[in-house]
Amino acid sequence: MSRLWIGLPLALCLGLVACQKHPSPVGTWEGRLVVPSLPGNASREAIEANKTRTGASQFLKVPLTVSPNGTFTTTRMLLVPVDGKWRQEGAKVFFEPTMVLGAEPGLFEKGPAKAAAQPFTGVLSADGKELILEEAGDEKLTFSRT
Repeated sequence: MSRLWIGLPLALCLGLVACQKHPSPVGTWEGRLVVPSLPGNASREAIEANKTRTGASQFLKVPLTVSPNGTFTTTRMLLVPVDGKWRQEGAKVFFEPTMVLGAEPGLFEKGPAKAAAQPFTGVLSADGKELILEEAGDEKLTFSRT
């Protein structure tokens, strides 16, 4: 009987952890570019470039609409409209473009449209209020719900 009292709560705790539900990305979002600070020993050129990127990031707002039917709409590379499909695995959200500038992504061989056609991944915060894209480089595109 004492084994039952020990085993039952343990099984319930393990079951709750295994069944933990992550927030849904469905909704409208607004993204902002977050430029990291430079180390104190950064070159003068790097500091000036960082100031320019930081200043520009204040005006950059990226819309993202994630629909319950598994589709999304956004802009990438500043002004390139992108539509596609999304799926969620835990806290990660995978975005697969299906239309870029109104055409299939495979049609673009170079430039901003080719870059915008690449799949991208975001990570939802535990409270579901932020979605941070995992992209190359130090800068992060962070979305907040609108």
